[in-house]
Amino acid sequence: MKKKATKIENKNVSLEITKNADDKLTKNQKLFNKLTKEIEELEKDIIAENTKAQKILEYYSKSYRPIAIELAELRIKLAMSIGKTKETLKYTKNQTEDIKESILCLCIDAFSDIEPNEEQESFYDKWSEQSYKEELKEQEEQTKESISNFMEAMFGIDIDPNDFGTDAKGFAEIQQKFQEEFAKKKEEEEIKQSKKKKTKNQIKLEENAKVEEEIKNKSIRGIYIMLAKILHPDSEIDPKLKLEKEEIMKKVTLAYDQKDLSSLLKLEMEWVHKETKHLEKLSDAKLKIYIAALNQQIAELNQEKMSILMNPRFQEISEYLNFAEKTAINKIRAEIKSENKLKDEFNDLINKFETTQSKKPIIDFVKNYLHEIRMINMSNSMFESFF
Repeated sequence: MKKKATKIENKNVSLEITKNADDKLTKNQKLFNKLTKEIEELEKDIIAENTKAQKILEYYSKSYRPIAIELAELRIKLAMSIGKTKETLKYTKNQTEDIKESILCLCIDAFSDIEPNEEQESFYDKWSEQSYKEELKEQEEQTKESISNFMEAMFGIDIDPNDFGTDAKGFAEIQQKFQEEFAKKKEEEEIKQSKKKKTKNQIKLEENAKVEEEIKNKSIRGIYIMLAKILHPDSEIDPKLKLEKEEIMKKVTLAYDQKDLSSLLKLEMEWVHKETKHLEKLSDAKLKIYIAALNQQIAELNQEKMSILMNPRFQEISEYLNFAEKTAINKIRAEIKSENKLKDEFNDLINKFETTQSKKPIIDFVKNYLHEIRMINMSNSMFESFF
């Protein structure tokens, strides 16, 4: 009887249990194949998502960022030109309050794209009740608090936000702390459960779990020892093959240290069996162990995939990451077109405000600008309350 050919993609042997045409796969064999396929897809997705995010970021940084910086400088220049009219024109109390609000909004928008110089910071402090440095510190505290609240609400993990920064390094430290706290809570829960009086069924389940863990560890150790013997570079004369074995042996050792059964199985197939027929001989008990290991790997890969969206490195392009690369690039191009138009408008306004002898164009701009800002804020508030 003919068997299905083993899938080989990018030199990585896929894990798949095959049967003769007249035979049927068991329930656990089908589940094993389903999970290994899901892992392959997740691994591809993670590579694709990282590649996509990197390409979008590169395009954004090269094409959009320079224009955003120019526009930020123009916003501050426009705010300064509006502020300067106070020296020659008389405004009512309400008009002055509106001017103040528009100046601060323009500056805040600009400071999201550039770090203000001494003159710009001094100008902002003059109009604001709170200095730029004080507000920056407050924003950092709010960001830390948001992260802390998110961890508490989603995972029940209590993290002190003051222990971490808000940059990429701080994000990595929070991830590490989360893993430590999660492991600690799991251990505490296990200890708590162990102190409770157990039913006969619970005792039986624990004994079965212990046996399964022992089988899994034996399987991992057995595969590792076998691969170590075959792949040991000292037993190879050919320099090229020796170097190749050294690289593979590093992967084998890493997979063994991490108790990564899936990776060890793939390496075993690639270097020893060259086909998947040995998987058919696995007992149902061993298949259950493998399935548990695969489910754990799927959970870890899903977490890794989600972390791409949360990575501070991609924060400025986060709004584009849910789109296909081509769509995201087109959206950025549309933004560039809109920003270039806005640059021209700001330049015209700056020239007008620096020479005007009338307060009408200033008041008209401030009125329209604040209306737009308030509509945007209202829309954002409605969106947040909806979710």
